[in-house]
Amino acid sequence: MTSQAKSLKPWQLALMAMIIGGYPLIAVLPPIFRLENSRDVTVAFRAIALIYYIAVGYQLSIQKRFSFGLFGTAFVVFWLLYSARILFETTQRPETLVREPYEYYLYPFFVTLIPSIFSYSRYTIQEALIAGKLLLYILIADGIAISLTYFTVSVVTLAESERAQFALSTINPITVGHLGLTLGLMAVAMFTKIPASYRVWIGWAGVLGFWLLIASASRGALVSFAVVAGVFWATKIRRSIKNKFVMEATMMMVVAAILIVAPIWLAGYVEDTEGFSTKSRVEMIGTEDDLAGNMRMMSFEGAWNQFLESPFLGDALEEKTTGFYPHNNVLEAFMTTGFLGGALMVFLYVVSFVNAVKLIASETTYTWIGLVLLQYLVATQFSGAIWWSDALFCLMALANGAVHVLRR
Repeated sequence: MTSQAKSLKPWQLALMAMIIGGYPLIAVLPPIFRLENSRDVTVAFRAIALIYYIAVGYQLSIQKRFSFGLFGTAFVVFWLLYSARILFETTQRPETLVREPYEYYLYPFFVTLIPSIFSYSRYTIQEALIAGKLLLYILIADGIAISLTYFTVSVVTLAESERAQFALSTINPITVGHLGLTLGLMAVAMFTKIPASYRVWIGWAGVLGFWLLIASASRGALVSFAVVAGVFWATKIRRSIKNKFVMEATMMMVVAAILIVAPIWLAGYVEDTEGFSTKSRVEMIGTEDDLAGNMRMMSFEGAWNQFLESPFLGDALEEKTTGFYPHNNVLEAFMTTGFLGGALMVFLYVVSFVNAVKLIASETTYTWIGLVLLQYLVATQFSGAIWWSDALFCLMALANGAVHVLRR
């Protein structure tokens, strides 16, 4: 990015706001209006989002904002391998797929790949601030809309046994959990970047986000929270010790201890008062009653065995035992594209983890990118698929560009 490049306009910086916060805001419409078929709403949103991505990409190309480098090259090579697997499976072995073949073109390319490519742009400090504010504001709208819809519409139609996890008919608990976590992280990252007169509201938005995280009872989101919180506080404690701020470092350690205990107490309180089974689901891990966890382990083992059966070219798009994706992007990369594709995915994850830590420690307007990227790096080890990891790959690209700007 040259010094003569024009600053991007707010609508061009709303990419992450659209990717992370766009669909949840639309997903409340079917429950509100009692729509039996929510797919029409989803298709309409995806079409509008695709037009928006292309418009942003066009503007970035005019301004010559694209910056791929070694990291971007690894991303492109991986997607060439993954695309070859999609083409082979959908044309040569479509009868083996559980999902419809056309879905392996719509979601990987139009939902994930296109916006990911358009994210290889280096934001300035001011642009990162604007992009962060846009994401925070739409997440606040999401949190309020989902909560109001749940308590005024959905809760009326749900039996008590179906209320164990906070969710809507169009938004699953995992999505709610990660949405809440992202809202909480954005409130923390942007708190000092927002005018003082708005900070009380941002603080309450953070409370809403962390409440959604707890109420969703999503274990993957809780693990992501634990990792991100640990890294965030470790960087702050390290900075205090390095600067010989003994009192500040001590206070940081005390707060860290509180942050470990508080969620455990809060999970029990929410379960006792509201009925959301956060504590019970955590205690269930590793037991025979943990059907979801046991199914994940089965899919992990199956994906790894399929890679071992065909380590050079990969084996298939889907894990054969469960007929589903293995809920782990790294394993899925080895399973679908073989050793080379798996190694490239490991490279992307390792570099992205390092970039995330650097951005978190920078305490700049890029910090939010590092926090949310780290969340999704962890999240995609427990849920989701490569073809549905638009937020992850876009954040990887943004973080890579941000680190380059910081080096300058």
